[in-house]
Amino acid sequence: MDTALLIIVVILVLNLAAVGYALWRLRRGEQESAHRLENAIQLFKAELLGKQSESVLTLKSALDEAHRALNERLERGTATLDKRIAVFADIHTQLGKLAAQAASMEEIGRNIQSLSELLRPPQLRGKLGEVFLENLLAEILPRAMFEIQYRLPGGQRVDAVIKLAGRLL
Repeated sequence: MDTALLIIVVILVLNLAAVGYALWRLRRGEQESAHRLENAIQLFKAELLGKQSESVLTLKSALDEAHRALNERLERGTATLDKRIAVFADIHTQLGKLAAQAASMEEIGRNIQSLSELLRPPQLRGKLGEVFLENLLAEILPRAMFEIQYRLPGGQRVDAVIKLAGRLL
């Protein structure tokens, strides 16, 4: 029985070795699977990060382009608005000038009306005309060359005469 026991022990040891080897192979396979799975996850993660980076860059580029276009539109709108404001300011200035001119014209109209009322009596108009005539002649001619309220030999009286080479004008 010794041989039979020895054979049984050898078979048992061989079975144990086979089971140990199978367990070792199984563990090693699991580790390799885990390692392959980890590598696959790392590759997937790297690919995902790359695509995400591309998406972020594309989105940034699109946002930059939209920002640039918006800024250009704002600049054009601001320039147009500035021009319109300048036109309105110019119109406002011109209207102010027109209002001042209209007020001045009204004042002149009132003054003319007052002068017209003042000059309504014919004697006053005549006297004022004589004063203007005398001032005008005094501005142009020396005093010795003209005479105001001159009486002609026939008895008629004229407002003024100009003396030229012994003749009366």
